[in-house]
Amino acid sequence: DEVKLIDLKTLRTSTITKAELWGFGSSTPRFSPDDRYIAYTTYSNFESDIMVFDLETKLTYTITNTGVSEINPYWSANGKYIYFTSDRFTPSYPKGIKNSTIYRIPLHRFTENLKGKEFDNLFVKSEKDTVPIVTLDMQDLIDRWEPIRVPGGQQYLPYLVNSKTETLMLFTSTHDKGELALWQMESKPFEKPKFSRLSNFELRSEFQVSENSKGLFVLANGNIYRYDKKKKSLEAIEINHSFSRTLSDEFSQMFYETWATLDENFYDENFHGINWEEKRDYYAGFLVDIRHRDNLRELLNDMLGELNASHMGFRSKGDEEKSFYNVFTASLGVAFYNENPYKIERILRNSNLDLTNPILKAGDIITAVNGVAVSPLVNREFYFSHPIRLNEFSLTIKREGVEIKVNVPIHTTEEISGLLYDEWITRNKEYVNKKSNGQAAYVHMKDMSTKSYEQFVIDMTTYANNADALVLDLRYNRGGNVHDDVLSFLSQKPYLNWKYREGMLSPQPNFAPSAKPMILVMNEHSLSDAEMTAAGFRELGLGKLLGTETYRWIIFTSGKLLVDGSFVRIPAWGCYTLSGDNLELTGVSPDIYVNTSFRDRVKENDPQLDRAIEEVMKDLMNRK
Repeated sequence: DEVKLIDLKTLRTSTITKAELWGFGSSTPRFSPDDRYIAYTTYSNFESDIMVFDLETKLTYTITNTGVSEINPYWSANGKYIYFTSDRFTPSYPKGIKNSTIYRIPLHRFTENLKGKEFDNLFVKSEKDTVPIVTLDMQDLIDRWEPIRVPGGQQYLPYLVNSKTETLMLFTSTHDKGELALWQMESKPFEKPKFSRLSNFELRSEFQVSENSKGLFVLANGNIYRYDKKKKSLEAIEINHSFSRTLSDEFSQMFYETWATLDENFYDENFHGINWEEKRDYYAGFLVDIRHRDNLRELLNDMLGELNASHMGFRSKGDEEKSFYNVFTASLGVAFYNENPYKIERILRNSNLDLTNPILKAGDIITAVNGVAVSPLVNREFYFSHPIRLNEFSLTIKREGVEIKVNVPIHTTEEISGLLYDEWITRNKEYVNKKSNGQAAYVHMKDMSTKSYEQFVIDMTTYANNADALVLDLRYNRGGNVHDDVLSFLSQKPYLNWKYREGMLSPQPNFAPSAKPMILVMNEHSLSDAEMTAAGFRELGLGKLLGTETYRWIIFTSGKLLVDGSFVRIPAWGCYTLSGDNLELTGVSPDIYVNTSFRDRVKENDPQLDRAIEEVMKDLMNRK
């Protein structure tokens, strides 16, 4: 965690500062126009602050010191400002900057250009190539933020072009039709800033700039462009170059880069007790035996597996692996009898066949698919597999002894899994409502994605809002990144009432779940962010935890692309309870242990849900 300076003549290095720096995603350090200062960013409480180091005095200055992130600092050409990107109202971690704005901070207090002074300067002989002197005035620096006001959208990545007569800034913005595009801001004394869109295409990622005596060049979307200031446009430079690739060399480079990525960023500096350098050398011995990409995948994932950690993995695919033929397997929105795999037991709720006037009915027997007669000796999925993805199938069915031909819409197998999952949720919801006489609500979260959180809020603000108690089910939850949103919602409690004249008293806030009994159900399949949520639920005293121990699979992760587009996950952020327990190693234990056995599953019993209802109703009775 060091910022270092290297002398390119002697190649000697010196340490500027030691601070919390991350191995990826950090802003690029930049020299001031007079080469006296270096602007860089460090992390505090997961958020990025801008620092400036004085190469003469060896002092470090804190330019921003907030609870939110300020990133990508860039010096203005005249040395009077530092430009950067921030969302002043919301922390960036863990979801990224959501409402990004470009700001600038005057580094000292000065008057803006005065017309009289500028007029006098017309008659003063100017010195050529004068280097601007940077002056730092730290008094009330936090109050000197100035937003660069762009009409709408979000703005990112300020790049200040070297210009003596005006402020010329390249940046990305979404304010034109919501497209992320490259823009130019031109600001001259005594004139309002002018904004011009440079790219007629939408950016897929960040842009890079190279500026030299031949001009300014932009790398965007894999192409190189020449920046034309007068035309306010980008001119594409045609690149036509053939080169050969040696996969063995690429694979070797990717092997060592993957190792180095984990060496620099793995959340535990002790690497779960293994010698990571020894593992590198051991597995590198097999590189000479790699014959195809699958060997590389196996080798790297075996090496990563030595860390015995979650959220790991190396993924890679290449053109040499593309198959010529593909097979797509479709599914009907029905459930079949186990004894007769072609006889329909029922129509799945909310499937494409769940219609007011049904196409298929329970008891129908499929005798042909797309004109091909079925055989009880052949796997049913064979008839629903096709080399192209279809939208509908033609079926021949036998209904009450009569054969009928019908065309039916179809689902993917993943969609069928989702429909069956939704049916399980609906059964549990109805079961809890019945067993509690309508007093307790059941809310289940499949995962901790934004989509699931939105459904959670819908559930909590509709039927669950009118209940007296809550059963929150996080069993089988695969994680995500909304634990803080869920816990913040659940933590709300009433603090005030208000009403219209002669109206009913209504609480503030509108939703106050923590005023009611709650219980959280979890099991051995509750993992990742579900474990964060369960641990926080207990720490906040929101209610009891019931079920079994969680999966022990929680490290917050990012990822990195390698030279050919391969991907390696980076489990970089450990998660710990306030008492210091590493949830990756300990998981979360229940307050009330209840297991669901294999026999329970076969008989469709749910002892965990039964006990949860019993406990939350007992709590409700004790409060009355």
